Amino acid sequence: MSAAQLHELGLFRHRVFVSRLGWDLPGVRRDTLIEFDEFDTTGTSYVLARDGKHNLIGCTRLLPTTRPYLLGQVFAHLCGDSVPHDPQIWELSRYGAASDLHPGLGIDLFKGSLRFAAHLGARDVIAVTNTSIERYFRREKVQFRRLCAPVAHAHEHLVALDFCANQYSQLEAS
Repeated sequence: MSAAQLHELGLFRHRVFVSRLGWDLPGVRRDTLIEFDEFDTTGTSYVLARDGKHNLIGCTRLLPTTRPYLLGQVFAHLCGDSVPHDPQIWELSRYGAASDLHPGLGIDLFKGSLRFAAHLGARDVIAVTNTSIERYFRREKVQFRRLCAPVAHAHEHLVALDFCANQYSQLEAS
């Protein structure tokens, strides 16, 4: 991605995760307007969604679990018995979509992210999320399994989920 695209992504993520959702992220100040963390490196893959005017309206981040990643480094206690470290298991994080303006964008972005992860060699995609998003995935008939029971964290319940990366073809039929 170009420097301008990365800057646009950082602005979008700050609006979604810091300003709108109120996340208190280490090293990210509310007045910086840019959100990146130590997992955004040159080897990080992103899926971006744009509207008809080319405005950024959604994003996800994909990382192989063979290098440092959010769930493994920050939320390892959500992984159950062991923290995944496998070239065929990738992490999806920083999943954000302007679904209020673009109905259906959230699930379309998720499907596209699974497709891209499978293209990159993923068999499974793991993610830490809250139980509200877990219910959303269930309503959308996304197949997943929990890695552990939900854990209370900052006024919500977090859970780690494991998705089959190849289920996108099954999702298209539903």
